[in-house]
Amino acid sequence: MASCKKNEASLYSCDPVVHQFVAGTSWEGINREELSNYQIDTLIAIFRSVSSENKASIWREKMDLLLATESFSDDEAAFIQSIRDAITPELYVNTPDNQAIPDSLENSVKQRAVVYSWSEEDVLYYFALPHSRTQLIDYIQKSNKEGGGTSAGVNDCSCNFSMNRCRMLDYRICANYGCNVLPSGCGFLFRGSCDGNCF
Repeated sequence: MASCKKNEASLYSCDPVVHQFVAGTSWEGINREELSNYQIDTLIAIFRSVSSENKASIWREKMDLLLATESFSDDEAAFIQSIRDAITPELYVNTPDNQAIPDSLENSVKQRAVVYSWSEEDVLYYFALPHSRTQLIDYIQKSNKEGGGTSAGVNDCSCNFSMNRCRMLDYRICANYGCNVLPSGCGFLFRGSCDGNCF
């Protein structure tokens, strides 16, 4: 697996053009809808650049969107609300003490997905992509027309092996064939590393 050479804590993207674009602007206060308008490499970089409070706010907005637009049973809606209530800025501060909290949330989602008969695509849409359904369709259509790659010639990784959103984006697998690994911005509520690309 590849990794960026610079200090990863201050690096938003291994692509220097994307990094410069994100580093040159204050993204604090960006909301879920605005963030979802960017291509995935830029979206991940922007998400990595904002505060823990902003990250939590984006995912609470996604849970609000789900509660407003999906046809959930009362039990499903209560579960989504409980996840929303658990999304706090502390989830986005990497310390050994709080690692168990998101792990237990993700495990709870996986267990409830079986009970509620949610498909893998449902789980990915609910918890691994900030987009609305309309934004996701637009994103897929746009990304299918555009080529991959970066100005540096190597892609940043854009998916997480454990919560593989690739199936939502008209691909099959998340694999690493030399992409630059990023420590966050993918997986469950974007807390996981980006360790592969969609193929």
